[in-house]
This record gives sequence, structure tokens and C-alpha cells, in this order.
Amino acid sequence: MRSKHNEQSPFFLCIKRLFSLFQKPCSALAVVTTMVTVCMTAAHNGTTYSDSGARISDDSESSKKPALLKPNHKALKYLVSTYIKNPAASAPYCLVYGNPKTARVVLVMWTALTCPLCSRLHQGPLLTLKKLANKRNDFALILRDYPTDPISLQGSAMVWSLGKKPVPDIMHRLYVTHDWMNPLSKALDALEILTLQSATSPAEQAKIRWAKTDENLHKTVFYSRSSDQEALGLTQVPWAIILENQGKPVSSELMKNRENSQSPKQKLSQAHLQQSAPLAKKEHANVKKTGDQAVADWTMHVLGTPNMDIDQIVSNHLPKN
Repeated sequence: MRSKHNEQSPFFLCIKRLFSLFQKPCSALAVVTTMVTVCMTAAHNGTTYSDSGARISDDSESSKKPALLKPNHKALKYLVSTYIKNPAASAPYCLVYGNPKTARVVLVMWTALTCPLCSRLHQGPLLTLKKLANKRNDFALILRDYPTDPISLQGSAMVWSLGKKPVPDIMHRLYVTHDWMNPLSKALDALEILTLQSATSPAEQAKIRWAKTDENLHKTVFYSRSSDQEALGLTQVPWAIILENQGKPVSSELMKNRENSQSPKQKLSQAHLQQSAPLAKKEHANVKKTGDQAVADWTMHVLGTPNMDIDQIVSNHLPKN
């Protein structure tokens, strides 16, 4: 006679359950099939499972970083045609400091209103670079408004509804006073209040209120952003790219200033040199270059997510006076 303790032992219960299970072929087959399927799926996906059957995420999968955009001719052609030739028409939602057409070095940076690092950059090195672009003719700064979430998208729509003239001041104010994001649930209301305070008339205030819910304007801002995403593969903000024109050591405006300061004898010598310029230009045209002639002299340096010393990085690309 077996004791009650032996009947309730884990070993006895396990044997009893296995015996009852294999008395039902369908149940046994289902269990075996399930175990084989789980093992094959785990092997195929490279995932592991805990004792309770919960999936344990792979560290390598969760630690994936966005791929860094590599310099290539297609991306370079897009950047030059969009931001150098006519940035106002090609990329309407951007702030331009300096003249990209005459600059030798152009820094293009994509930022969003809700990005904390973008806010710190706007309060620090970007202030220095704005002054540098207004001071030097061989450098230009382009700040691309690149909304990445519904709040920044609606915020950008409200700001750009006023037109280009007041946008730089409003954008600067929103980046500097970044406390409007706390709490996040009321960020859009705070953003609207700050934008309304920048309006100078009841008509501008009406535009801002309307832009907050204008779906067509939101789509326009979003699709303009999407063109950069598709062409360049941008995945995050802030993002920075330096465009450098190796074939333009001195801008045309600098040359004009030099000519005005030359003596009559120097101007006569310069005119003699210009007589041979067409021949040199013709010989230069015969040199075989890869890609379109419009971007042949341009190179791109992908900085990715910039550091706070980006103003020093830009200075290293500029010619020393």
C-alpha cells in the first residue's frame, strides 16, 4: 500500500501526468509539434526565450544605431541643387545665413523644435556660426526645419504660416525658451502661446491659430521634409553636413572688393591676365570630370549628429585670412 506522501511527491505526479498524456495521441502530437516549432523559430530568428516562454530581446538588435550617410554623388547632387543653387525655392522651410551661391563652405543642419540637443546647439555654437556667416563671404549656414513628431510638425506649421521674414526671430525664441516642453502634454498649447506673442497684428494671430489645425499646411511641411529623408536617408536630428567647393578658393564678392582696392597699374596687369582666361577656361573644360559639372567641384563631409564644438569644425574647413 502506497503512502499518501508518495502519491503527492513531484516525481510521482510527473510520471502520472506523462502517462496520462501519452494515452491521448492527439495531445502528445500537439505538444511535440509545438516544441519543435518553437525551437526552429528561435533558431531562425536568433532569439531566446525565458522559462515562462517570454521572448528575450537580443542585445545586438536593441542596440542598432542609424546608419551613417556615406558621401556619394547622388546625395551630393541633391544637396547642391537643393541648397546651393536656389535654397529659397527648393527648400522653403529653411533659414539661410550668408550666400550659399558665393560661399566656399556651406553648413547644412537639420533641427526640430522638440529636440533638446538642437536647442542647446541653437543657444551655443549656432549663434557663433550665424555671426560668422553674416561676416564672411566664403561661408553660409542653412538651418533646415525638420519636424520629427506631431508637436514639432504643428509648431513648424504655425511659425511658417507667417512667412519668411519673422521666422528667424520666432525660431530662435522657441529654441532658447525650451521650457515650453514641460509638461509635454501641454507643449503644443505653450508653443502656440509663444508663437502668438511674436505676432504683430490680429491678422497674424489668426494665421497662427488656423495653422495649428490646417492639415494641408501640415502635409506641405511634412512632404518638404520627406524629400530630404528620401534623398539623404536622414533618420534623426540634429544632423549636419558640410559642403565644400574646392574649385572656389575666393568668392566673387571678395574678388570685387580686391579690384576696387587695386591701383591703376595693378588693374592693367589684371586686364592682361584676363585676356588669356578664355584659353585657360577652354583647356579646363576639356578636363574629364566625374558626375555633373555643377557638382564636380563640390565635396561633402557628413558630420552626423554634431558636437557642441561644431563651430570649431567649420572653422577648420575655412581658409585662413
